[in-house]
Amino acid sequence: MNKGILIGLLLVIVGVIIYALYALWLGAEELMQLLSPATVIIGGLIFFGCLIILISAIIDRYHETEEIKQKIKKEDLEP
Repeated sequence: MNKGILIGLLLVIVGVIIYALYALWLGAEELMQLLSPATVIIGGLIFFGCLIILISAIIDRYHETEEIKQKIKKEDLEP
């Protein structure tokens, strides 16, 4: 790839990222003015609760897969 194209592409990507972060910053300021601290705390608890449930399900599924792999004989896995 040409150096000019690479530099232009990098500048476009960096500009888009900076613009998106700035828009999020402005949106967060307006959002914080509308929300009370109790709403933020309750929303955070709900979010982290959902995240813990998702992670627990992934870990449980991983352990089940490992148990199944151990139960299957090695000869059965070979063609």
